[in-house]
Amino acid sequence: MNLVPPIENRAFHAADRAGLLPVDTELGRIGIAICYDAFHHSLIEHYDALGAQIILQPSYNEHPWDAPNEANPALTESQVWLEHGLASLIQGRPNIRFGMNPMMVGRILDMEAEGCSTICHNTGRVGAPPEETIIAIASNPKAEEVVAATVELEPTGAPSALPA
Repeated sequence: MNLVPPIENRAFHAADRAGLLPVDTELGRIGIAICYDAFHHSLIEHYDALGAQIILQPSYNEHPWDAPNEANPALTESQVWLEHGLASLIQGRPNIRFGMNPMMVGRILDMEAEGCSTICHNTGRVGAPPEETIIAIASNPKAEEVVAATVELEPTGAPSALPA
């Protein structure tokens, strides 16, 4: 829905939010926000209002993970993703329980990507820091890694985090 320039100027066009619906699965209702989408409250709010319990955010980041962010050089690229991305935006939402941000890493064709895939949970507190919201994170922003977390399903089918 939210395209990063120059992608928005190429053959891709933004989706209409009304057509973005969560999918019901055995794990719960899943909403999909692709990459830059999960930096926008309006889309996360949309999915929450539709009862999404899990947000899946597959992403590609072309900037060095530990370097200053181009838009805000006071922050590193990792800080932008971990402190202002999906883990932050799901906090305090009534329905969303978890967010998963699998990130492409390595080289494919002429693209080079860095990032640490994460699994986060909604603490119920808006503004909760990443150390409280992220329950699993990749250790190397340049290498493939499996990131997993164990959670229990509540009787309603909604997932909940296991106590640490």
